[in-house]
Amino acid sequence: MSRPTQISERQKIKAFFRELLRGEAGVGAVQAETLAERCARRVKRVVVWDQEPAATSTVVEAAPVATQPPVATAPSTKPLPSVAAPLPPALPTDQSPPFDPYAFSAVVVLTKTGKDGLLKRLAAIDRAEHLKKLADAQHLAIDRSLDSADALRHAILKAAEQRIADRRAAAS
Repeated sequence: MSRPTQISERQKIKAFFRELLRGEAGVGAVQAETLAERCARRVKRVVVWDQEPAATSTVVEAAPVATQPPVATAPSTKPLPSVAAPLPPALPTDQSPPFDPYAFSAVVVLTKTGKDGLLKRLAAIDRAEHLKKLADAQHLAIDRSLDSADALRHAILKAAEQRIADRRAAAS
């Protein structure tokens, strides 16, 4: 594992982005230069973990860029073919994305939107094991013997209310 390197000089940032963008298929040298310039103007600092572009590069040899624009001929009546970006591979139907117990904070949602808001967010979680993971990850004290998703939702609500009450008591 390589150590992270921080780049903060504008010319080095521009060179980093230029090299990175040139390594992408379908990005020409002029496009890479333009995009690198735009990125360098908006980015103040970059932390890079992998400084080995030659080993991981996906550089595609492209035709040299013409210095003069091509001479225009009679306009063609043929429509240009549409070029669509390739879609990312779809998840298999039996596989759902992994559950993220940190997607929202139960205490913050309860504070900002109240009981109904928290119960609405918890209603989107249909599996009891996911509700248990959320309670464990957010350190909400619930009865681990509960198996019903509805009972777990109400236990999480009560635990979040208790957390808020404990904070208020400690602050007074």
